[in-house]
Amino acid sequence: MDAAWVVVADSARARVLRAESRIGPLEDMMDLSDTQARLHDGDLYTDEQTRRMEFGRSGDQGANDYEPPRSHHRELAHRFAREIADYLRRGALENRYERLVLAASPEFLGVLRKELDDNARAKITLELTKDLSRMRAEQVRRYLPERF
Repeated sequence: MDAAWVVVADSARARVLRAESRIGPLEDMMDLSDTQARLHDGDLYTDEQTRRMEFGRSGDQGANDYEPPRSHHRELAHRFAREIADYLRRGALENRYERLVLAASPEFLGVLRKELDDNARAKITLELTKDLSRMRAEQVRRYLPERF
């Protein structure tokens, strides 16, 4: 088997493409998405959660447990990266691919890279710091070397 998986992702959508050979075309295999990542902060949280974020307290007037606001989209991106990494981990353990190519924006690629286990990380042959997640398979193939 000489199969390669090509993962094209952003913080809310990932596609796994497959090539049977180093010079072969790519075929769509799996589509993962995180619908919450596409929502605005106001659509994600209740009024009480919003007040806690704005005022840094649990609602008790005397409470002084301030927590700095965190980017909820960043948290969602980390969670989504873990989901992608888990899928890649299972594929590596089942020997479903020999080579792995990752393509994502620099920020999300870093998040995804941190979530990968050693088995999946060892199969990486190429990383592209470009978001190709909305491109068709044949368009993605043009960004890869002739033999990858």
